[in-house]
Amino acid sequence: MENFLLDLSQDIGQLLTTGDGHDLIIQAGEGQNMKEFFAHSLILSARSTYFKTALSKEWAKKENGIIIFKKPNISPEIIELILKYFYTGLVNFDKQNGAQMLKLLMASDELNLHKLSDFIQTYLIDNQAEYLKNDPVGALQIVFRYEGCEDLRKFCLDAICKNPKTLFESPKFTSLEKDLIILFLKNNELEMEEIEIWEFVLKWALERMSTQHNVDDLSQWTSSNFEELEKILHDLIPHIRWFQIPAKVFWRK
Repeated sequence: MENFLLDLSQDIGQLLTTGDGHDLIIQAGEGQNMKEFFAHSLILSARSTYFKTALSKEWAKKENGIIIFKKPNISPEIIELILKYFYTGLVNFDKQNGAQMLKLLMASDELNLHKLSDFIQTYLIDNQAEYLKNDPVGALQIVFRYEGCEDLRKFCLDAICKNPKTLFESPKFTSLEKDLIILFLKNNELEMEEIEIWEFVLKWALERMSTQHNVDDLSQWTSSNFEELEKILHDLIPHIRWFQIPAKVFWRK
């Protein structure tokens, strides 16, 4: 039996390139960055359960016989990659950096492209591990937002637990959500002294106060300042292993 799948991929891909016979216009991005793509509802519906529902008669709206589908939260660059995947079954990540790959992962998860999502996670782990380590906050904020990122989530957790300072010393650390910080505080595999963990948690909390204060000069603090700090730290304090911090070390710090 001869295999003509490559020919099929190339021929179907030409429909995306030329737009011949299109019955769908996808408007990706927003404002000046918005770009239109001519596509075919039958192909997208066959390739994606998301589009099968979104482009059904019950949901799709037509203008002059053409479905206008707006996707402002996904950039044109990402939509183009996904459309090429739909039409050709091919993906080329060689020119994509770690940030773009994470955006593609988010879009794939949103569009229920489970096979593509799994492939992207494997690719990131195998080829973009350095990027994930260089921007742990950005990676965490994505992989914990989407349910389908189990493999990448585990990789990020393991990597950070082995080298916590990649996260805690990141310039973006103070932008990390409280729930994610609690997740690491509860992890017994975190390879860092508890006093260091407390110092980073305190730094995170101080950045969240309405006004900046010097923790080394408490004489300038008011009771309302202490109350504000306590509210910020309230859910974090129970997860600090105070018994691992000698009293002398705590007061010296």
